[in-house]
This record gives sequence, C-alpha cells and structure tokens, in this order.
Amino acid sequence: MGIFKTPSTLTADIEKATNENNTQEKWGLIMEVCDKVTNGAASSKECLKNIVKRLNHSDPHVVIQAITLLDACVSNCGKQFHLEIASREFETEFKKLLQKSQPTVNTRLKLCLKKWAEAEFKSDPQLNLIPSLYQKLRSEGHDFSDPATTPKREQPLSKDPNVVSSQQEEEDIAKAIELSLKETKASGGSSNQSPKMASGGGGGGSSLYPSALLATVPAAEARKVRALYDFEAAEDNELTFQAGEIIMVLDDSDPNWWKGQNQRGEGLFP
Repeated sequence: MGIFKTPSTLTADIEKATNENNTQEKWGLIMEVCDKVTNGAASSKECLKNIVKRLNHSDPHVVIQAITLLDACVSNCGKQFHLEIASREFETEFKKLLQKSQPTVNTRLKLCLKKWAEAEFKSDPQLNLIPSLYQKLRSEGHDFSDPATTPKREQPLSKDPNVVSSQQEEEDIAKAIELSLKETKASGGSSNQSPKMASGGGGGGSSLYPSALLATVPAAEARKVRALYDFEAAEDNELTFQAGEIIMVLDDSDPNWWKGQNQRGEGLFP
C-alpha cells in the first residue's frame, strides 16, 4: 500500500505549492517536495512528471509557480534530479513549453535554463544536454536577457494628458483616487458625478487629475495590490506590469483574470 501512497502525496504537495489561488510562493511546501525527493520518499522522475503537468496548466499564475518549484528542485534535489532534467524527454517538453507559453512564462523558463547551463549543469559531461540546449536556442535567436536588469529604452513623451510619466505622478493619482473614494463614501453616494480635486484657479479651472480617470474606479470595489511578478500583455485587453508595482483592482469577480489599472492603462491580468 505504501508503494502507491507516496506518489499521490507528492502530487498533492505539488498541486498545493502551485495552486491557482495562492497569493504568495509556498516555500514551506516547496521545500517539503525537495526533501521527499532528496531522502528517497519520492522519485525524481515522478516529481518532474508532476511538475511538467503543472507547467502545461492553462493558468499562467500556476505555471509561474511551477517554474519556481522546478528551479528549487534543481537547486536542492541533487544529481538524480539533474539527470532527469538532462534527458531528451525533458528537452522535448521544454521546447514545446517555449513555443506555446505567454511572454512572462517564456522569459522565466529561459532564465532558468540559462542559470542551469551556467551553474549546476556546466561541468558534468552527463548533464551536457542542458548547456547544449541553451547554446542551440541562443544560436536560433532566442533572447535570454533578464528584463529586470536590462536598461529600458527612453519612452517618447506622450501628448496625452492622461498618461502617467513618473512614479511621483502615479503616487499622486493614487492619492487622488483614494481621496475621491473617501469623499464618495462620506456623501453616501448621493451624487452620480465623480468627485474632482479642487483647482487653485477661478471658475472654469480644470481639475488637477482628469475626472475620467476617477470615474473608472468603482467606489465600492477598487483596491490597491502590489504585483508579485512581472507580466507582459500578450493581448490588447491585458495589462502589463512589473514586480513591485501598485495596481488598482477594478474587478476581481473572475478568479483567474482580474481587471486592473496602473500608469500604463487598464486591462486584464492573471
């Protein structure tokens, strides 16, 4: 009976560590998975098989967590796990994942491959398939640069007055939105018009922040969250952001895709 219990327990741990409802990385569970492989309670092959299954999940949030778990196993589970990674079977699976994954997932996968090729798999001839795969993909034109450390090109100044051009402006707008929400709550929602910031000029002066921006935030639901990871929009209706940025959540009724707003605009994100 114990023969069949261990894989199911391992599978359950991997699914919990990469659950779509997780709001942060579950490092306790991640290290439990690593320990089970290291002490022989679970096989490296079974562990990798379950992680690959999560890498093929339709929710990018699950896939990002699976990549974190996979990288942790490479760092902690030893030579036997490395041999499973340095196999033709995993090489084929990795190429498939690169072809079908969205940009943020694609970047994370390639950064892991680069890290492995330059560290754990660099000097062992038995693990040469990973450095070879890395060099082959580079020769095919794949970009392995890290967006977090690559200098960004200067963006041309926009003529649109609603475009936020600095962190200070973003913070000012967030404060304006927060103030407008307080004013709306204080008035009991009796007015259908969005509250505006008072201008220093006389009658007819424009508000400091466009009222249209304030009107897009539902008073009862909007809240601020901080991004845990980078996300690059693949569709026109998606929202690009980077780890650490503040996002105003406009709609979280869908558990997989929320609607939010930041200095780049408004859109969906996982």
